[in-house]
Amino acid sequence: MSQEGSIQSQDPSSRISVNNNEETTNDLKLKSTPQSPALADTITPKSDHENNSIASNSIPKNKFKIPITIPEIVTSIGWVLAIVFCIWYVVNASGEFQTSQNNPTTALSIVEKVPLELPAVTICNWNGYYECDFCDLTLKTATRVVDGNVVEFEIPYEYKEIEQNGLYRCYVFNNFSDQVMTSNATGYGGVISLFFDVPSVPQERDARFGLQVSFHEIGTIPNVFAETNFAVANVDNYFVLTKIVTTRLKPSIENPNLTDTRWESILSLVELTQRDDNTVVISFTYNTLTEHNNAEMYTSSIEGLLGEIAGILGVMMGIDILKMLRGCLQVPYSFKHKSIRGIWDTFN
Repeated sequence: MSQEGSIQSQDPSSRISVNNNEETTNDLKLKSTPQSPALADTITPKSDHENNSIASNSIPKNKFKIPITIPEIVTSIGWVLAIVFCIWYVVNASGEFQTSQNNPTTALSIVEKVPLELPAVTICNWNGYYECDFCDLTLKTATRVVDGNVVEFEIPYEYKEIEQNGLYRCYVFNNFSDQVMTSNATGYGGVISLFFDVPSVPQERDARFGLQVSFHEIGTIPNVFAETNFAVANVDNYFVLTKIVTTRLKPSIENPNLTDTRWESILSLVELTQRDDNTVVISFTYNTLTEHNNAEMYTSSIEGLLGEIAGILGVMMGIDILKMLRGCLQVPYSFKHKSIRGIWDTFN
């Protein structure tokens, strides 16, 4: 009993001493453990200014960037200059094309023809009154040169009255397609002379003495006053002819036919040795046995215009049909993505 009591009496004191020893050991550990500067900083409270500076440094700054590069800027300037030049070139080429369509040029070709057909010849009295006793004319004789000699011959003709703002009495020669007269010589060697008797004309203000001559296509009726080939008395009215065939691209009011044949004439007056105041002599011949063909032609065509446009687009911008097609196909995607990058890549 006494031993157990002694043991129990010792237990509380021993517990107290043990606990005290543990607390002392923990205090020594705390005092002996050094504090790191980083730990001290984290424990030390920071000011608001320092906190804001730390937050601003932790967020990355957004820098302004150009969406295209310098080479792309240079390329864009080149595109603008090329487009401006192409527009000027296309407008200029279109203007030249329009001018060519409105004012075609002519190409002359000379074809030699031996023998060469003579034109129909209509000879009328200058006066065209409806009621007139001095407006007639009468064929006296016809001559031609054969082997250097002047001989008379029978020439086919018909007498005709032509009403054109007046009534004109006329003789028409070589107007039959089955009896066409031809010439195998030029100048004096191929000359044909016609002698007419013309009534005297009273001395009136509007009356004239003389004849008028028209050279025209066989089977047609000439415009009597259009050629203004007039013949007077006391001289040989000598006409030198050139045959001209004109082929037109478009008909006009004055020339409704696309192909027109006419005879240009040069008049020379040769004095007669035997004069008769009522006789008028008309002679005609060719200056050359050739046919002058004038063909109208356009200096530019729609095919040529399109070729010029395609050429300048290809040279200045490298554009062709397939590239245009690919570029057009990119347009819907450009609206969808709100970017023209696809079109840019197609053309560059």
